[in-house]
Amino acid sequence: MILFSNFYDYLGAVFNIKEMIAHNKELHKRVSVLQLQVSNLENLKRENNELRDFLNLEKKTTLKHICAEVIAKERKDFSKSVILDKGNNSGISLDVFVFTGEGLVGRVKEVGKKTSKVILVTDINFKVEAKVQSTNDIGLLTGGERDNTCYMNYLPKASDVKKGDLVVTSGNSKFLPEGIPIGRIRVVIPSEGSFFKKAILDSCIDFRKIKFVLCLTNN
Repeated sequence: MILFSNFYDYLGAVFNIKEMIAHNKELHKRVSVLQLQVSNLENLKRENNELRDFLNLEKKTTLKHICAEVIAKERKDFSKSVILDKGNNSGISLDVFVFTGEGLVGRVKEVGKKTSKVILVTDINFKVEAKVQSTNDIGLLTGGERDNTCYMNYLPKASDVKKGDLVVTSGNSKFLPEGIPIGRIRVVIPSEGSFFKKAILDSCIDFRKIKFVLCLTNN
C-alpha cells in the first residue's frame, strides 16, 4: 500500500500515472505502426517472390502463351472464376486454357476487349479429359462443390489409383498439352455395381493466392 505524506505528493503521483498511461498509449501506437510496416514488407516480399517465379516459368515454358494478372475473383454458389487484365486486344481467345507453375488453373469462358473471365478447374461447369500419372488411367475431370476440390470420373473399375496419385492433363485435347498437373487424389470411391470408379482430388493450386497466370494461345 502506497502512503502519501501530503496532498502534493498525491497529486504528483496522479500526474505521473497519467503520464505513464499516455506514454504507454504512444508506445502501443508505435508498435501498431511498426507491425503494419512489417506486414507490408512481408506482403511485398511475397509478391516479389511470386513475380520472380512467374517470370522464371515464362522463360522456361515452350508453350505459346500470353501473360496476365488476376485482378478479381468471383464465387457464387458452385461457380468459381477469376478475372484477368487481358482480353481480345492482347490476343486472348475464348476457351483457351490457363495455367501457372503449379498446374492447370482453368479455361477462358468470356472475353472482352481488355479483360477475360476464367472458370477454375474447381468450378462445377469445368470439364476436361485427364489421366492419373502413375497408372495412365484416363477419366473425365470436373469441378467440385467445395473449394479446391475436383472429381475424377469414369476411372476403370480395375484401376489401381490410390490416395496421393497425381492427376495431369491427358494431352488428348487439341489445345492442351500433356502432363500439366491438376491435382492429387484425396480419396477413391469404390464402384458399386458400376463399371467405373470415382476419385476426389485436391487441386494443385491455392486459388486464394493466385496472382499471375499464362494463357495458352490457339496460334
